[in-house]
Amino acid sequence: MPRPLLSIYAVSVGAAMGAAFSANLFTLYLFYEIVSIFTYPLVMHHRIRKGYEGARKYIIYLMCLLQGDVAAGHGDYLCTDRHP
Repeated sequence: MPRPLLSIYAVSVGAAMGAAFSANLFTLYLFYEIVSIFTYPLVMHHRIRKGYEGARKYIIYLMCLLQGDVAAGHGDYLCTDRHP
C-alpha cells in the first residue's frame, strides 16, 4: 500500500475510534463524516471505472445514512447523561 494511503488509513481508523467513543450526537456526526471523507480514497485507489462508481455510491450512501438517522431522531440515546 502506498504511503499516502497509509496515512489516510490511519486518519480513518482514528476517526472511527472517535466515533466509537463519542459522548454525544454532535461528536458522533463529526467523526462519522471524517470517516466518510477519508475512506473515500481507500475505496477508489485502483483508479478504474468500477472503483470510481463504487466510491461515488459509497460516499452517497454514507452521507445519506447518518443524515437520515439524525433527521429521524435516532441516536437520542447518545444525548443522555452518563452519570446518575
